[in-house]
Amino acid sequence: MPKVTVIIPTYNRRDYVIKTIDSVLTQTYPDFEVIIIDDGSADGTDEALRAQYGDRIQYVWQENQGESMARNRGIDMAHGTYIAFLDSDDLWLPEKLAKQVPVLDCQPSVGMVFCQSWIIDASGHRIGERPFGSDLKLGDFSFEEMSFGNRISGPSTTLIRRTALDKIGGFDSQIHFGEDWDLWLRMALHYQFTFIPEPLVLIRRHRGAQCYYPSSKRNAQRLADHLTLLEKAFAARSGSVSINLRHRALAHQYAQAFLAEIAVGNVATARENLQATVGLAPELLQDHCVFGRPLVNQAAIIAEGADGSSFDQSLDYVSKILEHLHAVGIQDRSFEKTVLADTYAMLGFVAHNRDDIHAARDFLLMAIRYNPGWLQNRGVLSVLAKSIVGTNLLNQIQQSVNHLKDSGIVQ
Repeated sequence: MPKVTVIIPTYNRRDYVIKTIDSVLTQTYPDFEVIIIDDGSADGTDEALRAQYGDRIQYVWQENQGESMARNRGIDMAHGTYIAFLDSDDLWLPEKLAKQVPVLDCQPSVGMVFCQSWIIDASGHRIGERPFGSDLKLGDFSFEEMSFGNRISGPSTTLIRRTALDKIGGFDSQIHFGEDWDLWLRMALHYQFTFIPEPLVLIRRHRGAQCYYPSSKRNAQRLADHLTLLEKAFAARSGSVSINLRHRALAHQYAQAFLAEIAVGNVATARENLQATVGLAPELLQDHCVFGRPLVNQAAIIAEGADGSSFDQSLDYVSKILEHLHAVGIQDRSFEKTVLADTYAMLGFVAHNRDDIHAARDFLLMAIRYNPGWLQNRGVLSVLAKSIVGTNLLNQIQQSVNHLKDSGIVQ
């Protein structure tokens, strides 16, 4: 029997899933089976996978029932001691399993190990200068911390004991947004988590990924699902959850919904969510980690639009959010300066990735104006140097330095 079962649910992602499977088959750890659950694809996925992989994978097609049902069917078919989930648009780096399997082998009290990840765009280009999860500590997986959001960047980063899934059940098919977060909250009742502080997975962010891009329908469903899974988690810990924690956790979800509704122009609904946040825990709206970072992340999604006008749209979005905060009496100059600095820095990196070096320079200089601490960021300094000196000259200097090193003239 294989030590690891890799379960890949897919739906109309023929081109992406081939790259995903290839990233599994090139793992340095060899003892695994691969199960593909095709949740009703009609784009030729069946023919493409059977032709390319033959009996190297197990392929099952089913009528469309949703990602959770597809994963649960994979669990039922699995033979492995450990279960690894992989979304069909994500990629593993070659050492992912090799570094995670020994952790579960040596720590029987741990039910799940996960890792950091790089976020990439539809074309595979890295988004951001730091991996997702680079600021995590083991203490971040207390119930209090986990109730404020999914700290794990998706099932693709995890390796889970099969016995743990048998004990708590699989994914809740009634939850469409946050089904993995719901699973982690249930698992945390019985098992410890640990993680590898290294990015071993590439998480792809693109228009076909439901978890990133807002829409009116998705926003409402996401809020409803998140409130549902939190109430489930509170009920499972009846008597041990304080009213303050419950209010803050629910307020956080309303605050995220406020950000999403402004992004799609649903001002009336956004105001309702903002008022709900103020009624439960208004202090969250001045917390940079809890509210400021998601605000900048939403601005980043807007900035990923197809043309340069998306930069203005991103800045306008942040301005509107701050105006709504002012309307309910929340004005914190320090918080606002930090948010604006982070937004300009983000836009600088987006512009740099588009080879718009002049816009990148201007945005990064604005980031430094609002927060001089950005001067200590190596990525910022590198982009500014390229904009001032020029990429060609910097490359020539680097080539000269490398030549001197190769010649032994400098160390």
